[in-house]
Amino acid sequence: MKTKIFTTVLLSLLISLSSFTHANWFTQTSGTGTTLRTIHFANDQTGWVAGNNGTIIKTTNGGNNWTAQTSGIVLTIYALYFINSSTGWAAGEVGTILKTTNSGINWTAQTSGTTEGLVNILFFDNNKGWITGTLGKILYTTNAGTNWTTQTSPYNGDLRCVCFPVNAQTGWIVGNNGNILTTANGGSSWTLQTSGTNNTLRAASFVNNNTGWAAGNLGTIIKTTNSGVNWATLPVGFPNTLYNVKFANEQIGWVNGAGGIIYATSNGGTNWINQVSGTTDDFYGMCFVNISTGWCAGASGKIVKTTDGGGLTGIIIQTNEVPVEFNLSQNYPNPFNPETNIKFSITASENVKLTIYDIEGNEIEILANQFMRPGTYTATFNGGNFASGVYFCRMAAGRFSSVKRMILVK
Repeated sequence: MKTKIFTTVLLSLLISLSSFTHANWFTQTSGTGTTLRTIHFANDQTGWVAGNNGTIIKTTNGGNNWTAQTSGIVLTIYALYFINSSTGWAAGEVGTILKTTNSGINWTAQTSGTTEGLVNILFFDNNKGWITGTLGKILYTTNAGTNWTTQTSPYNGDLRCVCFPVNAQTGWIVGNNGNILTTANGGSSWTLQTSGTNNTLRAASFVNNNTGWAAGNLGTIIKTTNSGVNWATLPVGFPNTLYNVKFANEQIGWVNGAGGIIYATSNGGTNWINQVSGTTDDFYGMCFVNISTGWCAGASGKIVKTTDGGGLTGIIIQTNEVPVEFNLSQNYPNPFNPETNIKFSITASENVKLTIYDIEGNEIEILANQFMRPGTYTATFNGGNFASGVYFCRMAAGRFSSVKRMILVK
């Protein structure tokens, strides 16, 4: 009788718990109110952010603290790239290229040979690198930037992003008016691909030489699975300008952009989940060092960080078909050791919170706390760090709330 009464009280307590707020993206203090345009991390601790007025800030503890560095310029920096924690480059207005070999303590100018704005940098190794810019500008170096040479572009509009995912021969560049350039010889020659859109493409991400995505204005996201021979437009359903797209593998990826939006996918871009960033400031930069840890940077010196993929890594989208009712299914398997799957459905766009409690009513893990569209999802709970016993999973979405009892047996 006491056990039954205790369980009843516990379930009532869990159903009433709704005031806890969990931030899958949390704000870091940048120490500046200047607009930040680009961000790059050499590892999960050491990173740099740069932006307007020559601003460069650095962290050595994952962004817990940021310190200003002296760039020696007052121009806007649009691009950063570091090949390790010591050596990196910055590029920006009027053909500016800076290099450091001591983690940014000192920055020295390199000769670009152009006055065009430079907006993106990629180095494939210690020596080979590319920079893209306005009016079709493509710069290439084979000696770490000591000399930069111009490669011939078949498009004379702005070029926004360059990718060489596997080797220094095969790459892509995206730009204005939906233009996509590709090369199979390191940029000695570039050819145009048909993207299927006229919208400006601002970012691209390839996980191999076959599969890649590009994103840009009006919420445009396109995808290829055959090296860009064909590009398919993904029906994402949000109109904001997208400044970045990053994929960790063929399934998991993120985009960010105007209005502080961050959307994530766990099925290659077929469906997207809105992640709560905590800001409406525009995001211009994004960097992930692994599937869980990433940062976004943007207007007003805003920097946000996630250590759980924004809450994405444990959530799989099963279908975006609208179910007939809100539902939290019993976990399976049950009993489980150490992982179990939790299936849930929502009939309307809501903020969904999926929380695990122990037998004493202590919150031990939040599997999801984010805005989701109608559909059916599966979350995975790993009890490897917890003792055998009874646990509870609570789902809250709008006015809907449900609790399921789970048993971990080791």
